[in-house]
Amino acid sequence: MPRNKDPAVLFYPADFLSATLLWSDAEIGMYFKLLCLQFLQNGLTLEEIETVCGDNKKVRSKFQECEDGLYRNPRMAEEAEKRRLFTESRRKSSHARFTNTSNETSHDGACDTSYDTSYDERTTHRMININKNINIDKSISKDTKAIKHKYGLYNNVLLSDEDVTKLQAEFPSDWQQRIEKLSEYIASTGKTYKSHLATIRSWDRQDKEKGKPPDKPRYGNFDPEEALEAAIRRSRGKA
Repeated sequence: MPRNKDPAVLFYPADFLSATLLWSDAEIGMYFKLLCLQFLQNGLTLEEIETVCGDNKKVRSKFQECEDGLYRNPRMAEEAEKRRLFTESRRKSSHARFTNTSNETSHDGACDTSYDTSYDERTTHRMININKNINIDKSISKDTKAIKHKYGLYNNVLLSDEDVTKLQAEFPSDWQQRIEKLSEYIASTGKTYKSHLATIRSWDRQDKEKGKPPDKPRYGNFDPEEALEAAIRRSRGKA
């Protein structure tokens, strides 16, 4: 397969972290390595993916098979194509400026002082390209938000990057616990929901209507609130 000659591509740390927030360090490393390899080679073979991540379904789900038989991450493919188009446009622009400068100078060394209408044409063309790129960015942004990833112990809670951001804002102390609760419920009952974000919000509303306090965040068998209350009781006993 042809290698990518461009040494760089745009990378969005916030998007990457939100998409891999509940992943292990090993899974994140495998995923990032495959993204870099895809960019350099313009695609991945199934053998290359299995060599890096084995049968890890979470990592493998990020890469889709294309018509040419190679596997690619859609977001990386889009960013690589945008980079290629940008680099090509810069190359053509530089070539056009060099050509126009050469034509403006006559053979006897005198400069041509006539008005260069090609400058207006190039400026107009450049503005059209900029507007096209803005529209492409908006389209890609919408498509990216629509992609949903699997979360929870049983990998059955589907949330987009935007959904996760909303959960973190609405339930900053226990958003992960709410995802796990929904994951266990779906796995045990087999029920399906059109929107898992809406389901989590609905459960929270129902708990509030019943007067039930939200579940306290726990860390294994350690409850921070119980530990604080125990420390206060011990301090009072010594006084």
